[in-house]
Amino acid sequence: LRRCLSVPSLLGTPPQRSGRMAPSGGGLFVDHKKGEIPELKAALRDPAVAKNPKQQRATMEKVVGYMTLGIDMSPLFSEMIMATATKDLVLKKMCYLYLSNYAEQQPELALLVINTLQKDASDEDPMVRGLALRCICTLCVNNILEYIIEPVAKGLRDASPYVRKTAVMCVLRLRDLSPETVVERRLVPQIVNLIDDRDPQVVANSMYALQELQGTAGLNMLLQRGTVTKLLKRLREFNEWSQCQVLQVIADFQAESDEEVYEVMDFLDERLRHGNSAVVLGTVKVFLNLTADKPGVRRQVAERIKGPVMNLVTGGSPEVASVLLAHILLLALTG
Repeated sequence: LRRCLSVPSLLGTPPQRSGRMAPSGGGLFVDHKKGEIPELKAALRDPAVAKNPKQQRATMEKVVGYMTLGIDMSPLFSEMIMATATKDLVLKKMCYLYLSNYAEQQPELALLVINTLQKDASDEDPMVRGLALRCICTLCVNNILEYIIEPVAKGLRDASPYVRKTAVMCVLRLRDLSPETVVERRLVPQIVNLIDDRDPQVVANSMYALQELQGTAGLNMLLQRGTVTKLLKRLREFNEWSQCQVLQVIADFQAESDEEVYEVMDFLDERLRHGNSAVVLGTVKVFLNLTADKPGVRRQVAERIKGPVMNLVTGGSPEVASVLLAHILLLALTG
């Protein structure tokens, strides 16, 4: 994530260059025919198509389908801007995906859609608000900063967790454009407050953003004893990727007593039985870091993790088994 916001899952599947798209769903996408762009342009401008949701969606699917094949659909930019006024959520998603992909090539035209995106960022539907916020922050055009400050700041306080988690990631885009704005608008303290959010994905995004924005200082905020305890108690609520993120933070936690060491390991013991190898290895890392200066306990930990790790070696793919065996070798060499 640098000049353009490219957080995983934020923009969808990136364009792939190939000669043909594999059928999807009902086989909507076929080989590109020469001269089809003028046909699509005419269809998008046809009032009859605009009044027929099914036909309009089929046309949009073709445009986005060709775009994912790597075929240049930028000549349709004006028509796609007009299509953003739709109330159909699926059509909005496709329009926003298209605009995010081609805005850099059409910067002057892209500015024409700003008003629509700002209006959608205040829509009563939280999905529309989140999609609009995500799209406006991914537009790679000049002078975009003044248009995204207020929507991002407002999104951090939104009632919907979908909008809040999107706004948190958009702060990183804002930081790339103007670091001083992040400081002036006190966005970092707002992200710190979201570590206690009721939605686990908002918490996970806030953890990631805080470390990106503040580096070591952000990590130290997360390593406060009260915060670590809250994260441990809520660990089951997170998805697998977020669990790995939490475990990565806790691996740097410095326990002040043996009692704290055992308390953390008791919280995490069940994660050793998790089906995801990354979660298991993240837990192993926490155990080993906590017992680095306790040889006796470390030997007990090695005995405890042997079974779960070996189960993953024998039950996983060859690639996963190779990584796990490398970890086992490292553990054996380091004692």
